[in-house]
Amino acid sequence: MELRLMEKMEQYREETRQMELRLTEKIANAKASVIKWSFIFWTSQLAVMAGIILAVFKLLTAH
Repeated sequence: MELRLMEKMEQYREETRQMELRLTEKIANAKASVIKWSFIFWTSQLAVMAGIILAVFKLLTAH
């Protein structure tokens, strides 16, 4: 009985290790995705702001 219990505990430990590895991999992938989309967002925001600044500058210097 005790041997069976020890085997079950080891099985649960191994399942937990495998689950932790999968979770770590998923977190790393999500992190990379967030960084990628954050970069895309901020570069597009920079381009829009540059366009607005140029438009305002042209309007002010047109007179």
